[in-house]
Amino acid sequence: PLNPVLLSWTNEQNITFKITYSIDDEYMFSIKQEIINNSNEAIDVFPYRLIKRINTPDTINFFILHEGLISLLDNKLLEKKYDDLLDDCSSTSNIKKLFCDQKSTGGWLGFTDKYWMATLIPDQEKTINANFRHGNNGRDNFRVGYVGEIMDIPSNSINSYYGRLFAGAKNLNILSEYKNNQVPKFTDAIDWGWFSFLTKPISYAINWFYGYVGNFGLAIIAFTILMRLIL
Repeated sequence: PLNPVLLSWTNEQNITFKITYSIDDEYMFSIKQEIINNSNEAIDVFPYRLIKRINTPDTINFFILHEGLISLLDNKLLEKKYDDLLDDCSSTSNIKKLFCDQKSTGGWLGFTDKYWMATLIPDQEKTINANFRHGNNGRDNFRVGYVGEIMDIPSNSINSYYGRLFAGAKNLNILSEYKNNQVPKFTDAIDWGWFSFLTKPISYAINWFYGYVGNFGLAIIAFTILMRLIL
């Protein structure tokens, strides 16, 4: 990780709020929030993190490529288009679909484009209440966020909360590295299509060849030769 950035503020009750950001080479942000309660009373707080997308982006709308909301909550992958959020999770609607509000231990949630993704990754040991919303205050906005558990912080004590934010490329090697670092099923952020039982191992194989030859064209040729030998 590169040099962290620390932001700090103390209010009139002598409660200090600190937040530390650090980032690695692949645009994974590690975020630590710390509350130092030097007031005379106990306080109750809860973490809240949010990604907002303003305006509806142009999407390809191709059936083998998902663009929009993506999440892994309660170990279940969810993919919803922007139109689904508009129809089913409108802030002005009294009746919302069940997927708009979910409870999970750990997981991740965010928005995905063709090549890039912005994803909130809470502490995998903590319970969260996730919510997905659409609003319109003159222009469409789409939101994914979560609320963590309420934390009681007695007087003259400290409490911390950790989480991550990924804002980078949906590269198989990158996502695999984070998957091995306690981000469950992170490679499923790539849309493998209906034939994932074929596309996923083929992709891993081509990436393996690429690691040796340094060129995707040659990697595909090498993989094709291997398949012909096998068949």
